Amino acid sequence: MSAELEPPVANGSDVDALLRHEADAALAGAGPVGPVAPPVEAPVASKETADMCAMLLGVTFNQVLAPRSGDHWKLADEECTALGTAYGAVLDKYFPNLRTGPEAAAIIVTLAVLGPRVMAHVKAADEQKKPPAGETAAVAVVAHA
Repeated sequence: MSAELEPPVANGSDVDALLRHEADAALAGAGPVGPVAPPVEAPVASKETADMCAMLLGVTFNQVLAPRSGDHWKLADEECTALGTAYGAVLDKYFPNLRTGPEAAAIIVTLAVLGPRVMAHVKAADEQKKPPAGETAAVAVVAHA
């Protein structure tokens, strides 16, 4: 390497000089000065895994979380698809031999159908445990007397 291609001392104040040096080295054919990471291929999810994840996320957010915590937790179909594709790629990366098949579909559809009913049942049971409004006021007055 010639003296003119030696990188300037990096003291944090001359970033432009470091960038100019990298550009000059690349133009001179010297290549980058520092180590270069190999290109990373974006993982791609199989359609089966992506669809399974999208359905599961849709059930979880739209039929379990949103009814209890508010409509702001509902996911649009496009959001479920995007999230399903992303999480599907992760599952396919770490569990490449995972085969879901009809069993997973049956579980997901069961959750989709029964989930709202279970949540309604839990909500009704919680409301039955609450005393009537007049009773709580009387108890509060007696407790402070």
